[in-house]
Amino acid sequence: MDWLMLIVIPTLWAQVVFASPPVTTQRHGLSAALACVASLLLFTSLRSDQTTFPVIFGAACVVTAAMFVALLWRPKPTGGVR
Repeated sequence: MDWLMLIVIPTLWAQVVFASPPVTTQRHGLSAALACVASLLLFTSLRSDQTTFPVIFGAACVVTAAMFVALLWRPKPTGGVR
C-alpha cells in the first residue's frame, strides 16, 4: 500500500488547483513540482528502514508545507501606487 503515496499529494494538489473555485492559487508549476517531490519522498520514507524513516518523512512534510505556501501565498506586487 505504500505506492498510494505516489498519488496522494499530487491528487491533493489537483483538487486544490482545479476543484476549489473560491481558493485563488498561484505558481502552479512550482507547486506541482513540489507535490511530485513530496510524493516521492513519502514513498521512499515508507520503503526505508526504521532509522531513516523519520528523516525522510520529515523532509516530505517540509516539502508538502512548501508546496502549500507556494500554491496559496500571493506574490508581492511588482508595480507600486504612486
